Amino acid sequence: QKNISALISKDFGDLDKYLKELIIQLIAFHSSEDLKLVFFVQKDKSKKWDYVKMLPHIWDVKKEFRFFAESYDEMNEISKYLSEIINRRLQFQNKDYKSFSPYYLIITEYDKRIESLKIIEEILASEVNVGFGLLCIMNDLAQLPNECSAFIDIQENKGIMFESHIYSGSQKEFTFNTSLTVNNCTINLSG
Repeated sequence: QKNISALISKDFGDLDKYLKELIIQLIAFHSSEDLKLVFFVQKDKSKKWDYVKMLPHIWDVKKEFRFFAESYDEMNEISKYLSEIINRRLQFQNKDYKSFSPYYLIITEYDKRIESLKIIEEILASEVNVGFGLLCIMNDLAQLPNECSAFIDIQENKGIMFESHIYSGSQKEFTFNTSLTVNNCTINLSG
């Protein structure tokens, strides 16, 4: 329901840790046939994203097209590919996002050049979710698109979730469940 969301933090180390845990949950609970992860990252920070480059979730069905871009030209190419899909889906606006497979989640270190990509414009303009989500990673709320409706503010090992309409009932505090991290993962094979 909140398909345009943001992760915010003043400390990108905290944000990276939380994002890794979130990606682990996404790939653990959704097959690569049901969920496609699309990454639009800044070239100077692309090394920190190396761990996602071979996930089956970032490849198209034929394993010929990878949804990972660090240059604007690559982002534009992926945008064109995804625009064809979203435009086909928009013909069936009476259906909800669960009617479309796979679901595409675009994870981006958001900046103004991203906003000019056709797929981003289409997601932001769409009044209905046709199986596309946008997760913006930022350290400043002011730079986010106006259509962003859900926010997660990360602070060390805790966070606050809130919606664009800030009132006391919409804020939810949480702490990280660090048992989900790869480093702390234990597997019980005994039964």
